[in-house]
Amino acid sequence: MLGAVATAIPFVAGLRFLPESTDYPIASRPRDALVRLNRILAAIGHTQASQA
Repeated sequence: MLGAVATAIPFVAGLRFLPESTDYPIASRPRDALVRLNRILAAIGHTQASQA
């Protein structure tokens, strides 16, 4: 049981604190792809992308 808890805690923390991949919004092309991409880029300290 201790091993399951010790594994679950870092897993949940990783889901919460690791940013989403920048490839997903670009590849799936949802309506708000540019907004989502810029949110991810801002979270990791990069400059924002433009629509060009």
